[in-house]
Amino acid sequence: MNIRSTTHADISALQQVLDGTALFLSEMLPDMLGGFLSDADSDDIWLTCEVDGNAVGFCYAVPEQLADGACPAAFGPGEHPGLIA
Repeated sequence: MNIRSTTHADISALQQVLDGTALFLSEMLPDMLGGFLSDADSDDIWLTCEVDGNAVGFCYAVPEQLADGACPAAFGPGEHPGLIA
């Protein structure tokens, strides 16, 4: 198993995954991936899971807009009392 950044070449196989899971319409995937694949500065993160060279799954993540600045600047990284290192 290998997890890596999604590429244009993954779209067809990932659409088959979507057709089998009905997570959302597979026809939507190319547009959803568009910004990530065309903009190197995109905040989107798309990862593909492959087994024996075949794409078998994916995940999507993006930084949470509302969490920006939620940790007071008085604490250094990993020093906030509510965080467990």
